[in-house]
Amino acid sequence: MGWRAPPRVYNRAVEALPQRRKTGWRTPVSVALVIAAAVLPGLGGVDFPFLHDDRWAVVENPRVVGDIDLAGILSSNAWGDAPDHRHIPNYRPLSVLTLAATHAAAGLDPRPYRATNLILHALASLALLGLAGALGARLLPATAAAAWFAAHPVHAEAVFFAVNREELLCATFVLAALALATRRFLTEGAPTAPRPSLRIAAGAFWAAALTALALLSKEAGATLPLLLGVLIFALAPRHQPRGSGVLFVAASAMTLFGYLALRHWALGRWMAAHIPWQDNPLVLAGTAERMTSALALVWKALALLVAPARLTIDYGFDATGLPAAGFPPESWLGLATVAAVVALFAWTRRRAPAIALGLALLALPYALVSNLFFPNSILFAERLLYLPSAGAALALAGLLDLAWTRLGGRAPLLARMPVVLILAVAVAFGAMLASRNSDYRSGRALFDASLAAYPRSTRLWNNLAIELQNDGEWERSAQALERALAIDPTNAEAHNNLGLAQARGGQLREAARSFGQALDLRPGMTAALGNLCMLLETQPDEPRALAVCEMAVHRGAPVRDVVERLRNRAGQTGAP
Repeated sequence: MGWRAPPRVYNRAVEALPQRRKTGWRTPVSVALVIAAAVLPGLGGVDFPFLHDDRWAVVENPRVVGDIDLAGILSSNAWGDAPDHRHIPNYRPLSVLTLAATHAAAGLDPRPYRATNLILHALASLALLGLAGALGARLLPATAAAAWFAAHPVHAEAVFFAVNREELLCATFVLAALALATRRFLTEGAPTAPRPSLRIAAGAFWAAALTALALLSKEAGATLPLLLGVLIFALAPRHQPRGSGVLFVAASAMTLFGYLALRHWALGRWMAAHIPWQDNPLVLAGTAERMTSALALVWKALALLVAPARLTIDYGFDATGLPAAGFPPESWLGLATVAAVVALFAWTRRRAPAIALGLALLALPYALVSNLFFPNSILFAERLLYLPSAGAALALAGLLDLAWTRLGGRAPLLARMPVVLILAVAVAFGAMLASRNSDYRSGRALFDASLAAYPRSTRLWNNLAIELQNDGEWERSAQALERALAIDPTNAEAHNNLGLAQARGGQLREAARSFGQALDLRPGMTAALGNLCMLLETQPDEPRALAVCEMAVHRGAPVRDVVERLRNRAGQTGAP
């Protein structure tokens, strides 16, 4: 029979926290082990070149590679408002500022960017270790869970792409805020003399400051007021005065409202202007179909946290086969997972606060991007699991500590076996993470590895084609693009890139048709307009070429020199 706390002592686990807290959980050996788990798997690839999103969000981002312009960073999206990325609603000025600072110090040498990300990942892992300790977890259970998080292979995308330091920053600030609230309201009790009002004001200040830092790093910080509310009002002892806790949560919530106003001022909207079908096929699904597909993704997320065997950098159309008609088995499994998390939270919130808070930290940030309540900018991504996986690790620390408590007196060796098992899993995860990081040595290696896991991704075939073009393999690039278009004939980017391959092969009429198809699918597409402009320059129809090129310049394509040549050829004058 399982352990069942008597009704009158439901608060015992929480009320015992001040007595269980010791400085031992912060021993240098524990800290060093967690840092090693976070840093060592990534050291072999710190000098790998910038790939994929890093090219657009770092190397070609004017907010990163230009002079540090704080006003410009605060008033644009995270991709620098590039013409082809203006629809992206990412507002992450603190992350962009840190990238700009790295560029100011080291230029485009990838090593400082990757080293910074590894350091931030280690800090997030240590913040998790500290939060587990504040919630009463013993040294070894807390260390094992933090090492499990630090070495998890699903974090390769978040840690290895420089632009994804937004995930690392946001998670660090969220975990720090939760650790601060835990010490203040679960382990120290209500503020007492001397100067209780000063302590309350200081707590409110730090709640607001850490919320602001988390939000300015990534939108997932919006869940922090809810998480603080869960911790203070659902996990704190019943006799705990709530007055100072209300101010703590209110300060965090008011900061969120201020951030939303700043975001709307900078972007002119709160949500994406449009969401490409290839990024998230659920945007065209009905409400019921979107929700059942989102439940299927809940199971996908849980499976990746437990057994990260098939990893990819793209889960868009048609990698996962979603949306699926009806209520597939994966959706039932997702619904059962949601019900189990809610039930386990209700059961543990008075018995095991680390488990309960971990479940809240797992569920709430994921719910924000799950597509369950509204369509997200992307269908799914492994980087979105970074903060939720910290919640899973915190719940794991609570479970290990609970097993230690219940079995320690009767079977000390048996009580330690789960901790040893999780440490062994962390070691295996570290080896898997190092292996996955090796895929980032080149774009072709990364896309080949991802396609091996999910060959039905139109985006992956398109990205592989771009890499082949960069290597001069135009014929193979065209073959990859044909694979992409066989999966999704509406992929405007694939049509545009196929036009480049066709033009390179001398198929000018076919290239013009491909550029035209891209523009039919995405009117005003900057890249397609620019490519069509340069193609038409070689043709005798100068009026048409000039009209297309002027439109391309208006959309931001770098073809102003082509316009000048066409005007000179036609005997026209005047600035474009």
